[in-house]
Amino acid sequence: MNKIVLTNNDENFENLNAHLYRKIKEMIWNKILRPGEKIKQEHLAHELGVSRTPLIKALERLTAERLLEYIPRRGYTVKKLTFDEMMEIFSVRIGLESVAVKEVIDKATAGEVEELKQYFKPFGGEWNKEKKRDYLLADQQFHARLFEIADNSLLTDINEMFNIYRFSYQKGLMRAPEVTLSEHQEIIKQIENRDVEKAQLLMMEHLEKSRKDIRKVYESRLNSNGETNW
Repeated sequence: MNKIVLTNNDENFENLNAHLYRKIKEMIWNKILRPGEKIKQEHLAHELGVSRTPLIKALERLTAERLLEYIPRRGYTVKKLTFDEMMEIFSVRIGLESVAVKEVIDKATAGEVEELKQYFKPFGGEWNKEKKRDYLLADQQFHARLFEIADNSLLTDINEMFNIYRFSYQKGLMRAPEVTLSEHQEIIKQIENRDVEKAQLLMMEHLEKSRKDIRKVYESRLNSNGETNW
């Protein structure tokens, strides 16, 4: 991992804080720092080549964004969503992405629609572990690209402020790729047709099915004491 050089210059210090914040955030999203994991400050500072002061600044910012949790005398841990929080995330995501789809239909060029199609062109046939991993990435890129094409700053701010899109992938894909592939393709088809009503309905159904599957998984893991390893 690349070391980060600390200087006494104020501007460089601010740049360091921003860079360090982004670096740790990437480590969380890429599950280098996993949900529920305690942040070992000395080890992380050494690994990144920085002192504790800028590291704590970054950890405080990530805590404010709810990516980390801080417990006095115990320190920082990577946020691990509860079942209720995951359900709330998907409820909000359904609303955000249905709005995003309308904005995409209003603004997308033919080239951008073609770009959306390309995310899922490689898939079909037999599914192995590697193919499913690639599909997860394509799924993430597709939904993220919708927000980019929608080009609505308020929509983007809400999504980023509460990490709606990112958190919804904390447990990976909620449904089998062989099931959701056709759903993605149909959503893109209706975007290409510029049919707002159908595209929004399909997106809402697509995400609601995932939300229902989360509940099924949670309920199947409940034990007789009402506890779960969710």
